[in-house]
Amino acid sequence: MAVTHNSAGFTGTVDQVAEARRFAVSGGGRFRVASSTDWTPTASGSVNRTVNISAGAGSACGVYDATTSTDALTLATNTGSVDRFDAIVAKFDWSTLAVTFAVIQGSSTGPPTVNPSTTTVNNAQLNRIPGLRYDALLAVVRVRPSVTLIAPADVIDSRLFGSWSVLQTPNATYRSSMDVEIGQVVLETFIGGSSYQYSGPVLGWLPGPAPMSCYGKMWRTSGFTYATAANTTIPIAMDQARLTGGMVFENANDCLTVPFDGIYQITMTGYVSGGTSTGSGAQQVDRVRSGVSDLTVVRWSFNKTGGGDEYNAVTGEVPLKAGDRLQMRLNYSNTALNVFGTLENYGVSVAVRWQSPLFGNGLPGATP
Repeated sequence: MAVTHNSAGFTGTVDQVAEARRFAVSGGGRFRVASSTDWTPTASGSVNRTVNISAGAGSACGVYDATTSTDALTLATNTGSVDRFDAIVAKFDWSTLAVTFAVIQGSSTGPPTVNPSTTTVNNAQLNRIPGLRYDALLAVVRVRPSVTLIAPADVIDSRLFGSWSVLQTPNATYRSSMDVEIGQVVLETFIGGSSYQYSGPVLGWLPGPAPMSCYGKMWRTSGFTYATAANTTIPIAMDQARLTGGMVFENANDCLTVPFDGIYQITMTGYVSGGTSTGSGAQQVDRVRSGVSDLTVVRWSFNKTGGGDEYNAVTGEVPLKAGDRLQMRLNYSNTALNVFGTLENYGVSVAVRWQSPLFGNGLPGATP
């Protein structure tokens, strides 16, 4: 049976709905502002719960819009006890043939979700329906309980601009709320900013190509530390870290937290000094995950035959899930053993680098 094709663009007039749909699937992306200075969101320093949107221009699904003056949006009072995350959008509306700036209220768990419907508008969600309604994300705002003036740092600028080949954004924290195509790369614009690549609904966002590397390293800088209790596994205190690509250093817990599912290369440098003339022990990196038992993923075992130093470096490749925490720990069979570290490259440290995705969706891969 022959299939009916509904084409737009061969001959005749292409109306605004067909034009929007053509642009939406023509490659590159569906929304961006004209430059890094267009439609910039900033917190008002004088009006309560207000965010200003600078003059500028942007386009979504074939519709271009420009403003010549600053607009101001007021967010609803947060009467709850926890932070709320609202979205500031440019609302492209084909039913009214108009573009307006608007606030879509979120929740304590994050900004409003994306409306999955391709036919019906939901005013409580981010709509992405070319030819009907398109809500272009400009910012996510943290609205604290009973806040008056919004703090500048609570306006997370999420605009997309630049070349379609590598879109740029001032802040990629809420990249999951951005509208990009599979394979699209998004680069944070600040010095040392990370890049991310959207690999589809199965793999989601992954570390992007150079110059980004999802990497974290923590190390100890305060020389010798405590004599250990015999046969007791304890965390090793870490003081400094180097991070990129969403890796987090939790100084209070002496651990690194990984931002993506994937295969990670973990390199641990162990260094013990002094102690008893004999004794065995181990320095190790343990994976800590909510709801399951801790798991040792890298381990260096040693036997001390005297009071001298013992040191080594061990590397392993480990499947991890987003949110997994990595902590370096020590166990020793006798007391009076010192852990040593004074510099990034001289003492105990843990370095973690994202290597590859876990795969999935029927493809062979590791299960973390």
